[in-house]
Amino acid sequence: MLPHYQRRYAQVVSGREKESWRKDIKKEWKKLNCHDRRSTHIHAGDITKWVCSCQAFLSSRWPMCYHLVHNSPDVLSNPDFFKTLIRQEHYPFLWHPLLQENLPMESNHPSSLDLASSSFSSNIMDHFDHLNTDNNNTQGEELFSNARKYLENAQEIVADQHSKKNHSWIRAVNKNFFGIHKLVDDIHAYNRCVHNP
Repeated sequence: MLPHYQRRYAQVVSGREKESWRKDIKKEWKKLNCHDRRSTHIHAGDITKWVCSCQAFLSSRWPMCYHLVHNSPDVLSNPDFFKTLIRQEHYPFLWHPLLQENLPMESNHPSSLDLASSSFSSNIMDHFDHLNTDNNNTQGEELFSNARKYLENAQEIVADQHSKKNHSWIRAVNKNFFGIHKLVDDIHAYNRCVHNP
């Protein structure tokens, strides 16, 4: 078993063979590139840091989703892109001059590290936690207060109509609750998510 890995390592180091993850990531990129571009959901995606807030990014084996792939330059026309793409355990998770034109790679990090699931999930949360430190906390409190007020009012209305057995009303307005259903389902799915490297 060991001679096989030694031979494989020698082929990779000599440049005769590429790492197997490069083929896998190219296949995944092509699959995501074919994804329907019409999306009703807006996600916080940043190509220079190569991070997105969508569920697909958080659960992907490779740190990518179709939002990032669609917003990145056309890399499939560049034959060397996947040969020179670098995986990192810090931002940006995927580094290439075509993706981060104005962002130099940090030289103090190794260039081709495998992602560890613990650092991956903590880095994602660190990226979005800085959004909480903005100076406009009063506006945030006001937004929370309004959201709670509307949800409490909606809960009272639903309870009232339910006590009146108004089934035609709930059938008519059920589509208006889709956004709340989606929000709750997405948060529950994120909380149950296992972050794969």
